[in-house]
Amino acid sequence: MKGASSLTLQPASPHIGADVLYIDVAEVIERNDTAVLDAIQQAIEEHIVLRFRKQKLTPEQMEQLGRHFGPLLSLKRKNNDAAHIQGVDYLKIISNVQQSDGRPLGDGSSAPQDWHTDGAAKPVPAGYTYFYARKVPGVPPKTYWMNAYLIYESLPADMKEKIAHLRVIHHEYPAGNEFPLPPSKSLEERQVGPQHPLVRLHPTTRRPVLFLPHRDDMLVVDMSPDESFSLISRLRRHAAESPYWWTAAMEVDDLVVWDNRSALHKRDGWDQSLERIVWHLANEGEPPIPLPESSRVA
Repeated sequence: MKGASSLTLQPASPHIGADVLYIDVAEVIERNDTAVLDAIQQAIEEHIVLRFRKQKLTPEQMEQLGRHFGPLLSLKRKNNDAAHIQGVDYLKIISNVQQSDGRPLGDGSSAPQDWHTDGAAKPVPAGYTYFYARKVPGVPPKTYWMNAYLIYESLPADMKEKIAHLRVIHHEYPAGNEFPLPPSKSLEERQVGPQHPLVRLHPTTRRPVLFLPHRDDMLVVDMSPDESFSLISRLRRHAAESPYWWTAAMEVDDLVVWDNRSALHKRDGWDQSLERIVWHLANEGEPPIPLPESSRVA
């Protein structure tokens, strides 16, 4: 099928994702082809996740691509000695590689990850997210993306009414999405963090999205810890059991771009002895927009 500006798109699943065919992203960036870049943005709004295969990008070109869609956001983990790419400020490395000097190459591990959105524990979470595979095992681990619009739409009407104006405290938990999930922090620590709406409006489509926290133990404002756990775990289970996802094993030179506001993602684990390196970039989004108090829940 043809998208805006004659992009050739091949849907990846009935619910989310598309491959963009016959395009050299580095060439588009170098000639600053804003028509194609704008068409890519339109395609992201339609499909949420786009994959571009067999790309050849430098770190600088990857950051240029991200800047077209807004300010960049650093998601590098704090308080570690990880090595990233010199000369670029926002591009980080995700890998399980240990350098010869003993320092980790980038952030991450080979552990599997549970469903999450990037930067959820920040006052302003990520907007778009970019993965560019640089080295993968012979059998690459799969990454999964889920359509958060459809997760919300599939909820029963009484649940939509219940959660319409609730807010969740997204406490900071480094690597808290790695599975199995680490033990809970203390109640006092879980009371600290940005309070985001459980249902948010997408800033451009204006469609409601279920903005799930990535841990069952996160607290809902004005609910007890037990009530919070019961509600969040039920919603996360509803999402995990849904059919609204697509999975792909990223190969070397695959570039994947997705809207972090309307998608959840997770990843399989792999043998720690096998190296995987992915470049990771993110745009700053905006403070999550709650449903208007006067809105009627359909």
